[in-house]
Amino acid sequence: MFGPGLKKEPLAVRESHELLAGVVDRVARVGRLRVPKEVAVRTIMSANTGVALALITRPEMYPDHSISAEVRDITFTGILTPQDSTTPDDARPSALATISATVEADPPSDLTAAELGLFVEWLRRLAPRL
Repeated sequence: MFGPGLKKEPLAVRESHELLAGVVDRVARVGRLRVPKEVAVRTIMSANTGVALALITRPEMYPDHSISAEVRDITFTGILTPQDSTTPDDARPSALATISATVEADPPSDLTAAELGLFVEWLRRLAPRL
């Protein structure tokens, strides 16, 4: 499904990416995302693919399959803000990700398409720096 020799990307790859992007968008809109949506989607997909390939190609290294839960927990810690509280260090990136997701999902009518594009681009650039 994810092989480099494929001439055409399978529909399942696009569908899985779109499903994950929808979930990540909902997480961003409630203020739980620490990184831009695109970064979160790529990170989760990469972790998922890596674990699956590791379990398939090196089953002897992972006899109890606990690596899946371990990678999931580490990935979520890196991309999500804490569930019950937001520390000062987490507040700004989370706020930027939330604003970006909200503006993209429901664009303000008083901004032109160009202005909206610039605004979202600036938010994406600022989030990793904070």
